[in-house]
Amino acid sequence: MGIINGVYASAEIFSEQVEEYAVAQIQMICDNKASEGSVIRVMPDVHPGKVGTIGLTMTVGERVLPNLVGIDIGCGITLTKLKQKKTEFQKLDTVIRENVPLGGNIRGKAHRRSAEFNCEALLCFRNIHADRAGRSLGTLGGGNHFIELDQDDDGSMYVAVHSGSRHLGKEVTEYYLKCGQRELKEQGVEVPYELTWLTGKLKEDYLHDLQVVQEYAELNRQVILEELAKGMKWKMQESISVCHNYIDKEGILRKGAISAREGEKVVIPINMRDGILLGIGKGNPVRVYEGEGFKRKR
Repeated sequence: MGIINGVYASAEIFSEQVEEYAVAQIQMICDNKASEGSVIRVMPDVHPGKVGTIGLTMTVGERVLPNLVGIDIGCGITLTKLKQKKTEFQKLDTVIRENVPLGGNIRGKAHRRSAEFNCEALLCFRNIHADRAGRSLGTLGGGNHFIELDQDDDGSMYVAVHSGSRHLGKEVTEYYLKCGQRELKEQGVEVPYELTWLTGKLKEDYLHDLQVVQEYAELNRQVILEELAKGMKWKMQESISVCHNYIDKEGILRKGAISAREGEKVVIPINMRDGILLGIGKGNPVRVYEGEGFKRKR
């Protein structure tokens, strides 16, 4: 465990071994004015991201860096217990390919549940493609997103869906980055585009829209599960959903990390061999209630 000190903040790292590039990203965060006054914690599963490190938790102060959350706002995992103890894997593969668009693919028309999401709740509504958001609902995406079947020690079956806000998150992030960059230039402040920060009303608007997009990402996973259950004739029981790319209502930013407050159920994906950990949070405030990250890409 070590501490990286920067110009505006310090980061406590709960790992003895951290990749050089990840260390450079942590230093960059601590040296950025947007981190002034922030409490920053970095977990053992830290690894480099596109701009900031993954496995990061920090409090948000007067400024916020949208690229620390990234474009896949609300990305997370929903784990659902099934009544069935067995399933047909080949049939599941067929159901997925026929009912859940993968990669960059979206639906030919909006999903029937798209009416449950109000795009006009976004303050940046006029700058996003609402039709595409409706047709992207219930799609998995690419990268490390996945659908997985798991079995616990008692033989119970679970289905896990890892996905996020699809193209909607990208559009919202890019809108606020452009607005933030324009505002900074008007103030005579020069910062690289990818490190654009937001303050004042623009920051509050971004945080508002962040919550809306997080709701979309949650609905996206629910729709995928609904399509799977319908095609497989599954009976779903309890579900647990965790988000690992977001800012919560208390102003805590988590990138590749989840909330793990005392008594809170947590879902932690390990890898394709070992599956998923289902646990209970201990609520350690020293780590800003952080519970998860990905040491390597799945």
